[in-house]
Amino acid sequence: MYIVIKGFSGLISGYENQVLDIEDKKIAADLLAAGYIKEYSKKEATNTELQKELEKVKSEKLLLETEVETLKEEKETLETKVAELEDTGLPKKDDESISDDIKNTNNNPANKK
Repeated sequence: MYIVIKGFSGLISGYENQVLDIEDKKIAADLLAAGYIKEYSKKEATNTELQKELEKVKSEKLLLETEVETLKEEKETLETKVAELEDTGLPKKDDESISDDIKNTNNNPANKK
């Protein structure tokens, strides 16, 4: 059993990190000598799996970092809009008076069906 270091094609073909069972010892010897394959070991297989998982995690991290940047930009846009609205000169209401307005609206018989 061998693991492919660098992809190749010919009588047989292999891609990087592929595990191959090459029965023809002459072909295996040629590929070993050329540096395309090396002896397979269980440890190598485990490392390959870990490498794949690492690449997956890096990809997910990049996606999350991109999402964070997008959210930061959206936050800045919203903060700018809020600042513009606050600068309109309209009287401001605090949270308590807004709550009172909602209660009064709900208690108003004209608003009930």
